[in-house]
Amino acid sequence: MGGDFLDAADDGTGLACYVGDVAGHGIQAGVFMGMVKTAARTALLEPGPLGEWLAKLNRVLFEVKSGSATYATFACVRCRENGQAQFSLAGNGPILHYTATSKSISQLGMEQFPLGLFAKAAFQSGAIEMCPGDILALLTDGLPEVEDAAGNQFGLERIGEILALNAGVPLAELAERLFAAARKHGPQADDETLVLVRAKRV
Repeated sequence: MGGDFLDAADDGTGLACYVGDVAGHGIQAGVFMGMVKTAARTALLEPGPLGEWLAKLNRVLFEVKSGSATYATFACVRCRENGQAQFSLAGNGPILHYTATSKSISQLGMEQFPLGLFAKAAFQSGAIEMCPGDILALLTDGLPEVEDAAGNQFGLERIGEILALNAGVPLAELAERLFAAARKHGPQADDETLVLVRAKRV
């Protein structure tokens, strides 16, 4: 039990979604994952900056985990219909942003503590403008850390390249191509979670 988790919700003004990874395995990690998912689903529908939302979520999780060493990495975005998107990270790797106009990939990174590690951790959020055709890729570390026989990782840069080359296909097919490329690179050794969000074309 334990491992990766994800969720998405429409809060009435746009889409909010996240991916996360609970440290450890076993019953304790599985219970903690259930707590994170329940608390995050409730908080996803609340307005306000994502940094403040993560701080509240972190405080709740720290208090209910009963002194265990469990924590969770987390990446989340909130996309509005006007093209504005907020993002925040808690111990997770960068979110990849494919920009359709320039056909380029950027990494939305943020060094912040995982959830549930410290009671009073502070969190910030960032903001970007998304244009029609832009894609956000939220992923846990299992996919970029796939290794080949020589120990070389699949890596975020390779994932970005595949994302850019296949940006026009349906998102389900794009996800399949990313996972297929990872399997060609090396065997799966950890949970691999990916959420793709595309800005609508007008």
